[in-house]
Amino acid sequence: MHVESCANKNNNKGSVDEGNVTGESSSGELQASVGMYLSGKPPAGSVEVALRLFRNVVREPDNAKFRKIRMGNPKIREAISEVTGGVELLECIGFELKEEGGEIWAVMEVPNEERMRLINEVIGLLEPRKVEEEMQKVEVAPAGTEEQVEPKKIDRQIRVFFSVPENVAAKIELPDSFYNLSLEELKREADARKKKIAESQLLIPKSYKEKQAKAARKRYRRTLIRFQFPDGVVLQAVFAPWEPTSALYKFVSTSLKDPNLEFELLDPVMVKRRVIPHFPAAGERISTLEDEDLVPSALIKFRPIETESSVFTGLCNELLEISEPLN
Repeated sequence: MHVESCANKNNNKGSVDEGNVTGESSSGELQASVGMYLSGKPPAGSVEVALRLFRNVVREPDNAKFRKIRMGNPKIREAISEVTGGVELLECIGFELKEEGGEIWAVMEVPNEERMRLINEVIGLLEPRKVEEEMQKVEVAPAGTEEQVEPKKIDRQIRVFFSVPENVAAKIELPDSFYNLSLEELKREADARKKKIAESQLLIPKSYKEKQAKAARKRYRRTLIRFQFPDGVVLQAVFAPWEPTSALYKFVSTSLKDPNLEFELLDPVMVKRRVIPHFPAAGERISTLEDEDLVPSALIKFRPIETESSVFTGLCNELLEISEPLN
């Protein structure tokens, strides 16, 4: 068992020196550990379990019960022990595996200030994935208030369309509700910009154009994403611009008949398609849909990574049953 082997290794190397936390667990190592854990494809709800454990330590660092985790607990075993990188993540923030009473426990000494910083950093890295798992949006509280606003669930508004050519699937019309401004206000702004440009007769620098394009995307509160599969079938869903790109992979994976099939999602630009990142590389921040220019809409191509034992078999039956023509 992975946990027992780690426990033996810990017993051999002895206790962790609190004074060396910075050297042993740098930000780069923390990000790598979190990346390994998330790449291990923890079951739904696992990230929330991990976050609860870490938040308990931060909230009550002197409470010994929050610094002693029974690894044989079914929830802990499913969320951490049996997930690749789970035990390593605990060790990275200062937990040690020890055997007591015939059971394996993850134990931590009272954390010092530096260790608390590391735990908070891990929490910050895991929180976007938790948001993705629960498909919830955290609304920002108005300035001057300290009251926390309850997360708001994102309605995916899922639709499935019968097989169509790519050029048909790419024609996406957005509802007015997607705009932060009214459609009339947007049209007036666009007309005003066109008039100003025509009157000035000035060449607009590329950097300015990019800045304007990014500002324009901020006007959208939602983005409409279509995924087209090898059989031509189209799966459509609504996302928030701030969601991580891993939300796309999670959504598609749970929509497949075979959720264990590995796959890639390809950027909609046809000239040179590229793979949309699943998880961030070590040392890099999480990429959002807005970062990847997937706002306010996009057609994403699904590319399966097939093996002898795992091939693309289409969407799950529940979704196929709601298929409709794409007008």
